[in-house]
Amino acid sequence: MSLHAQFLPQDLLPSQIWVEYEGGGHLFTKIGTQMTHKDIALELLFHQNPEGVPSLKLLATAEKKALKAIRCQWKHPMASHLLFLGDEWCEGEGGFQWRTMDPCRLFPWYVLLKGNEETVALGVAAQGGAFASWNVTPRGISLHLDVRNASGGVDLSGRVLEVATLFFCRYERPPMAAARRFCALLSPEPIFANLPVYGIISRPQEEDGLQEKLLLEECDTLALACNSLTNRPFQILSLPWESLEEDGVRRFAEAAGRRGVRPGLTRRLLWDPQGRLPQEWHQKAFPQCLDPTLPEVQEEIQRQVRQSADWGYELLRHISATTDALHGVFQPPTCTPMTWQFARRDKTNAEVIVDLCRAIRHSMGDMILYGEDLPSSLVAGLLHLCRISRDLQEDSPFAGSLNLHRRINALAFRLCQNTTFYTLDPGPLEFSPRQGWNEWQNAAHLYAHSSTAFFVSLHQDCPLSAKAFRELSQCFAGASMGNAQAIPADWLENTFPEQWIVNGTPLPLRWQDWPLPR
Repeated sequence: MSLHAQFLPQDLLPSQIWVEYEGGGHLFTKIGTQMTHKDIALELLFHQNPEGVPSLKLLATAEKKALKAIRCQWKHPMASHLLFLGDEWCEGEGGFQWRTMDPCRLFPWYVLLKGNEETVALGVAAQGGAFASWNVTPRGISLHLDVRNASGGVDLSGRVLEVATLFFCRYERPPMAAARRFCALLSPEPIFANLPVYGIISRPQEEDGLQEKLLLEECDTLALACNSLTNRPFQILSLPWESLEEDGVRRFAEAAGRRGVRPGLTRRLLWDPQGRLPQEWHQKAFPQCLDPTLPEVQEEIQRQVRQSADWGYELLRHISATTDALHGVFQPPTCTPMTWQFARRDKTNAEVIVDLCRAIRHSMGDMILYGEDLPSSLVAGLLHLCRISRDLQEDSPFAGSLNLHRRINALAFRLCQNTTFYTLDPGPLEFSPRQGWNEWQNAAHLYAHSSTAFFVSLHQDCPLSAKAFRELSQCFAGASMGNAQAIPADWLENTFPEQWIVNGTPLPLRWQDWPLPR
């Protein structure tokens, strides 16, 4: 047995709870279902679903104190041979890995503990009220729940906050199967597009307008590559849309539709550096970004979403939402943190992101929602597609190879979230003079056989050869079906798995040796 004791419903109560608020904090050592300190009250609610899975809901309120964090600790000795795996806040940067004990390591949202014959999973339910991270030491487990509003405390003023619902499960099954079952428990109501999604994400256009000729050439290439497919591909437009005439954006959607290509549009919904919208709608600390807590801003975002549908777009790709809303406040600061808060201080950062995505969903009509730069657990059940890896933002000879590692790493270790949280997008394969088809073909064949979204990004200076075009067409055909299941067989030993199993058949992939800076 990998753990010294089994988690049972009566064991879910933490051994102690620390509450941090502006100006101080308090440690609860006598834990019950209800606890109070001054004007702060905590409540713990037990629940057991029909399948016998226990959960613990944490509620918090305060009349005047501005709450910042709640930390729960369980005294629970750990065996030395366990391996641990967690998630990331938003997109992965190549760091997913099964590893031995590291008391300094944080696991956002959930953590898996692999023993000899079982897997234990600890996590918080989707769309919670806090940024949650787990920490495991030889002596126990702790859960940090960040309930700040921007960088300050949240002013609940007596409102009861559903901080998080905690789940503790044990599985006597392989770790991938255990992880998939646990993610389905954390996100019981995912949403999906009616058909698998694949196609082209166009490169960002220049500030001087829409380069229609190049985009329509891409559109023709995509239509030809998918000529025989019933499930039609998408072409997602990436452009500084705020500087364009509405006619140009409409014209592209209509032209794509005539070619049998479904148009998609990229929008950065909280970004307003040109000050088109009223200044009082902007964040005071970050005036280039809108304040998502204001009702006027949410109405404007919903208007932009409806406008995209009215222009004829069938997919909305909204990007940079967490960066523009929170500016990395939930991550460890690299310098002295800035003090700031939203216009409305009664919502936690997690609630701000969830409310934003709910507002988008309520206005989407029949469009497919694709999100980038969003916290994985918070938006599960609010998006059809989610980007799971972040590219290097630098131009170097090694960027393509390092980005490939990030994408395969994220795909392997987040595959348990595919069709349980949403449909994953590992990231578009970018064909360029530096990285052409030869570098990306293995990844393309893998994506096409993993039931994830499959996008490519073409470059005008890197035309596809006849062989590459044929193979890419085959990959599009596989992605259009979406009926394959891939499993990384060597993910316990390799952060860049090469041994994959697709629908029970081995699919060995030999990644080329790629140089790294020394």
